[in-house]
Amino acid sequence: MRQLVYSSRARDGCLANAELSEMLRTFRHHNSQTNVSGILLYGYGRFLQLLEGKSDVVSDLYARIAADVRHFDLYRLDIGFDRQLFTGWPMAYAKVEPERDMPGYVIKAPYVDLHLIDEAVISKLLLYYSYRFAQGGASGPHPQELAPGLWAL
Repeated sequence: MRQLVYSSRARDGCLANAELSEMLRTFRHHNSQTNVSGILLYGYGRFLQLLEGKSDVVSDLYARIAADVRHFDLYRLDIGFDRQLFTGWPMAYAKVEPERDMPGYVIKAPYVDLHLIDEAVISKLLLYYSYRFAQGGASGPHPQELAPGLWAL
C-alpha cells in the first residue's frame, strides 16, 4: 500500500459548497471503484489530501489530480504512516475550521498555509482526523495532544 499526501490552493480562492459537494461525490465514486481511501481537508482556500491504495493506482490518481485546473501550487509532503488510516472511507472529508474543530487555537494569519506547517504537525493532524472518522465522527483525542501549537502560526 502507498500513501501520498499533498497540499494545494484552490484556483478561484474559495470553492462554493455546491462545487465542493459535487467534487466529493465524484472522488468518492472513483475511489470506491479503485479501492483508494483517504481524506480531503479543506479550509481557507487550501486543500490537504491523503491518498491510500495500490502504488500504481495512487500514482495514476495523483497525476490526474496534478492536472486538475481547479487548483494550483501543489506541494507533495514526505509523510507516511505504518498503517492505513482511512480504511473504509473512499474519501473522508472535513472542512477545517479551527474555531470549531480545535477550540482554544487561534489563527494569527488570514489563512493556514500548509506549505509552512511542519510535516510532523500535518502527520498529527491527519492522525487526529483518522481517530475522528474511526469513531464515526467522535472527537477522538484532543487536538492539543496530537498537534500542540498547530494553529498558533
